[in-house]
Amino acid sequence: MISDFVAKFFFFGDALSMLERTLWYGFNADKAGIPEVGFMIAQGSQNRLIPDIETECQKLGLSMTLHAIGELRRTLNPAGTPNPAAVLSRLETLKFTAANELKQHYFLYVSSSNASHFVTPLNGWTDVVARFPTMIEDIEEAEKCNSLARSTAAVFHLMRMMEIGVQAFGNALGLVGTPHKTWGAISNEIGRSNR
Repeated sequence: MISDFVAKFFFFGDALSMLERTLWYGFNADKAGIPEVGFMIAQGSQNRLIPDIETECQKLGLSMTLHAIGELRRTLNPAGTPNPAAVLSRLETLKFTAANELKQHYFLYVSSSNASHFVTPLNGWTDVVARFPTMIEDIEEAEKCNSLARSTAAVFHLMRMMEIGVQAFGNALGLVGTPHKTWGAISNEIGRSNR
């Protein structure tokens, strides 16, 4: 899920950058000695790049940026030839809107050495999960917390896992009602029975 979001984010940025370069070149083609091509380049960018950017905005939930793209599209499609200054102004508005809307999102970095713990948190836990399936959620959360350097939160989930193990141990010793007791209560009972 996260890697999919990041891929969409990078594709969006890349497509927006390509649109900017294409439009600038299209409206400045006379500097390259081919002015008759400029309008075709601008139109081509609308036909190829803008739909891609719109799709990525929808996937990323960037509604205001999507609106700004619609304004750019309308400016590129006037009754006659588009006004380069108006198009470039709309493009600047689009970039400004996208930058501000993306600031509302927060991205976390997970190093490659920790990514596997976040993406596939049950790796290495096969035997434990087979014996204690009720630990799955806490195993996943402990691994994810640890991969994000949230050690206190990881310990919380590890303690919950430990409690399940202590409850099973209490059951094996024949203690009554262990599934509903905390590990401290079970430990105290074991201590009293060993005296």
